[in-house]
Amino acid sequence: MGLHLVILLDGSFEDVHEIFTNFWSKTIFNVMALMNNNGTLLLSFEPFSNPQKCGDTSPKVINHFENGKFSKNLLLKRTFDNMNRCRINVTTFSDGVAIMKVPISNGSFILRGYEIRMINTISKMLNFTLNLKFREGFQQWGIVYENGSATRSFSELKDGTTDILLGNLYLKESRFRYFDNSDTYMNYPIFFVLSPEEKLSSFEKLLSPLQTSVWMMVLLTICIGMVVIVTLNTKLKFLRKFVYGEGVHHPVTNLFAVFIGAPQSVLPQRNFSRFILMKFMILSLVIRSVYQGSLYKFLQSDGRHKEPQSIDELIEKGYTFLISESNVDILRKYHPKMYIRSKLVEGNVENDLDAFAGKTKRTASFASKIEILSYSMQHNEFPYKICKEYFFNINIAMFYNKNFFLKRAIDEALQKILIHGFMEHWTKEFDRTDKWKIKDKNPMVLTVDHLSGAFHVLLIGNMAGIVAVLIENYAYRLK
Repeated sequence: MGLHLVILLDGSFEDVHEIFTNFWSKTIFNVMALMNNNGTLLLSFEPFSNPQKCGDTSPKVINHFENGKFSKNLLLKRTFDNMNRCRINVTTFSDGVAIMKVPISNGSFILRGYEIRMINTISKMLNFTLNLKFREGFQQWGIVYENGSATRSFSELKDGTTDILLGNLYLKESRFRYFDNSDTYMNYPIFFVLSPEEKLSSFEKLLSPLQTSVWMMVLLTICIGMVVIVTLNTKLKFLRKFVYGEGVHHPVTNLFAVFIGAPQSVLPQRNFSRFILMKFMILSLVIRSVYQGSLYKFLQSDGRHKEPQSIDELIEKGYTFLISESNVDILRKYHPKMYIRSKLVEGNVENDLDAFAGKTKRTASFASKIEILSYSMQHNEFPYKICKEYFFNINIAMFYNKNFFLKRAIDEALQKILIHGFMEHWTKEFDRTDKWKIKDKNPMVLTVDHLSGAFHVLLIGNMAGIVAVLIENYAYRLK
């Protein structure tokens, strides 16, 4: 903030006091006045020089002009590096490991978190008394609208009932348009935590070990074999013994028996037929072995559909995006497709992943590094999936009204904190992600749920057998 100079050729200390008070009410503090009173005096005010009278705007003589020069050098700009224990009001609310409400034995509570550590450190560096006001409830940070009106915590800041708003708040256009902010002290991406995908059905589990292209090649191979057999039985009967051997009366059944690894009771006599059979047996052996190994490993897994890997996939698959009020304007302006599929998060609980993620199918909720760290404080594992494509990066800062007199001093204190790595150290204090349980990789006992597909195949096979018996009896009776 620049220097404001007021010249009073004739006036009194009361007049200067009134002018200083008017400037201070507008949070302008770099004000000096020249007054002709038994010489030319340079006056200013030091609002926090007296700890017994914080916000004092009474004029003080800081320089005297005589003999054509000032009596001492003039300091044009000032910052409040020492507040002399004067009180600064800070409004905050619960937000992950940034600010945590911790109950204590006598029924009251204390506040913990890396941002609480940060503001306490700044208060000691600038020597002011910290007066924390904690807002209870859900999503208490509030909204700043395009016309400048605000709700909840931001409304307190706008009304001047608090000096600083703290609570893992990120920079966005509607906020810094009407409020000042500190230098950013954290930066991390916002991503989507996905609800678990639906479990695979029994037949999907049986088909999952091989890709669709592999199954198509297998079916194509079997179809070619059946076409050859049908052709030999109808059009080229004289080649049957040469191709699949003498004494083979059911070549189609034999084809499937070779494919599933059943033994052959009758082998062809000719080398050409043996060579054809050997190639098909090797092909079937490779596919069967790979399938069996992959199926056993797959049955031990969770067995769910693959999660989307990008935001476009989330939209294409009809996911619902759970968002807070403060993100509505971002989605409406920059992501209209996502906004159409969004749903406001409402409730009376703190912002915990279990409260939103995984409650309904095909939902994606906003989350950040802070939510993950908060989750690690209370849980031994992380059961959700994270979309690999980030939504956007955010910068975290404190907010206060325009021309806040402590802005420069707080920014300087923040730079010292960041340079010495305190923010990273305080954040790691609440990180428990390295203690999450790692799933046991030893072979697991397969249950009926894992093997239900095999029993379904057995049931379908029995039904097919019964239908085959009925058809054969009906055909015999027709003859």
